[in-house]
Amino acid sequence: MRAICVVALALFSLAALSCGDSDRIATVGGDPATFSEFETFVAERAGGEWASLEETVLARLLRRFLDEKLLERWVRDAGEVRRAELPLEAVARLVAAPVEVSAEDVRRHLAANPELLARPERIELGQLLIPDRAIAAEVRSLMVTGAGFAPTAEAAGELQGVVYGGYRELARADLPIAFRERLFEMQEGAISPVIEADYGFHLFHVARRHPAETLAWQAVAEVVRKSLRSQASQRIERDMLSRASERYRVEVMGGNLPFSWDVEDRDEAGL
Repeated sequence: MRAICVVALALFSLAALSCGDSDRIATVGGDPATFSEFETFVAERAGGEWASLEETVLARLLRRFLDEKLLERWVRDAGEVRRAELPLEAVARLVAAPVEVSAEDVRRHLAANPELLARPERIELGQLLIPDRAIAAEVRSLMVTGAGFAPTAEAAGELQGVVYGGYRELARADLPIAFRERLFEMQEGAISPVIEADYGFHLFHVARRHPAETLAWQAVAEVVRKSLRSQASQRIERDMLSRASERYRVEVMGGNLPFSWDVEDRDEAGL
């Protein structure tokens, strides 16, 4: 468990943040981390303001914020930051260091994970969602009397509240349970009847069917290679973070936070 100490747990006070050190929410190896910095972090990573997020999401974001502070301190003290390079840029460079993944590495990974070569039965499915049953029935009538699914769906997509999702290649597991078997029973080229859901009325079109198949290893080699490189990068970051956590003390000032921060619970949960 990381050496993180909670100074206090209390409700957040907006007034308190307006004066002195009360903007400080943590220290990382003695370096201050402020709520203002965390607000900017949340805006960049979550695309919004912290007040709109649930506590569990804020807790995860704070954990990542503090992790990045640890990594920044580590690369600075290790002399890894190049001229005109920000500490986080140095972290990204080190984590993204090229890792050689050979064809043999790929084959070994696939031998251990044969399910990666199994491609399930799939359908190329067009979907149109309409809020009104009568309009859905009228649109379907146009489709089956010669206008076709895609042209009619595109035109209907201009109507208020109608959503045309285009076509996607989907397996059973990609579909809601309520529709799954019904759609996979449809013949290639078929247009479904109007199907009611809690949020409107669906029309589906099965453009093509694809049987289950076993892929040659070469077909997924590049995807596996990228995955193995990504895993290697994650290991590099975890190792850096582990060493930084052992070296630098992180102290969280819970009284200056807008949400509860129970470190023991979150460490046990792996957050």
